[in-house]
Amino acid sequence: MFCPNPECPDFVDTGIHGEYVDTIWQCPVCGAKLVRELPARAAPEAGGEPELSGSEAGSLVSVASYLDRQDAELACSLLTAKGITAFVSHKELLVSEGQVLAAMALLEQSEGNT
Repeated sequence: MFCPNPECPDFVDTGIHGEYVDTIWQCPVCGAKLVRELPARAAPEAGGEPELSGSEAGSLVSVASYLDRQDAELACSLLTAKGITAFVSHKELLVSEGQVLAAMALLEQSEGNT
């Protein structure tokens, strides 16, 4: 299920439509009714949803949840610095399916260093 609202704070912050499990019918961020599929999108606009290709293509997967958005952004920066395409949606850290194992290994390694 996806939040189709282009004015949803999640979409505004990340450029990615929120994705939720099938048992949720309303966006927990903006309250919009969720849809099963997003409509096909036109050419990307500046600041819009990023295009992913190659190993980055596929569904985005949550690899971690944080108590606040700042911690999620910090973890996102760590992954991005190591070449992993990562996004923050509310307080969740998202990566593409093809990069989940590498992202989780880096996150575990960074937790061991704190």
